[in-house]
Amino acid sequence: MIVICLEGCHGCGKSTLTSLFSKSGFMSLDEAFLSMPHYNCMSPQTMLMESIWIGNWFSRLLDHRVASGNGSSEEEVFIADRSPFSAVCYAGDKGHLLDPVIRAQMEEVRDNAGIEIYSVHLEVEDETLWRRIQTRLVVEPGREELNEGEREHMDRIHGWYKAFDWDFVVDNTGEGGGEEVMAAILERVMLRSRKAREEREGGGDRKRGGECGSPTSVAIEWTIE
Repeated sequence: MIVICLEGCHGCGKSTLTSLFSKSGFMSLDEAFLSMPHYNCMSPQTMLMESIWIGNWFSRLLDHRVASGNGSSEEEVFIADRSPFSAVCYAGDKGHLLDPVIRAQMEEVRDNAGIEIYSVHLEVEDETLWRRIQTRLVVEPGREELNEGEREHMDRIHGWYKAFDWDFVVDNTGEGGGEEVMAAILERVMLRSRKAREEREGGGDRKRGGECGSPTSVAIEWTIE
């Protein structure tokens, strides 16, 4: 099972592209961020709350893996709106403590559950990004609570995303339908996955299944005409 995590600053088009993948037949894991538990005494952007989000993210992924059963191709593709690495950014000055933990967790789900996780940063030009954010705030004013209406906040978050070491970076500045971006992501991820799998199998260190079993759904055709 391959999980493609769409990453980037708020407003970069993650949710829109996730929706496009879903309409094309891919299973998806939405952001599930605004539905997080809310405590008046805790900011949602603290290491504790971000850690809860990370745990929920992996739990939802493993729940799907268990529910799928057995029989699917290793190239079944699953789309996620954000990866656990988002927590590294939003947890403030303690976020760096989460990075090695997340990487270790990703290795565990790969080795024990056969789940490969790849991060894709959707890069957008600064002014285009700011315009998209302003447009979205009109529809979703509740996002003001997350400081999304502040340009300085956007610049800081966007700067972090541009500096982080992602598996892939894809430009999403264009105003097209997103099909070309989707095709580029799939092509690059599938090539990397196949090479990585060949290396692991050649080294004889691939662990399979564990108690999760293997996914059952039929692998989705990822070539876009």
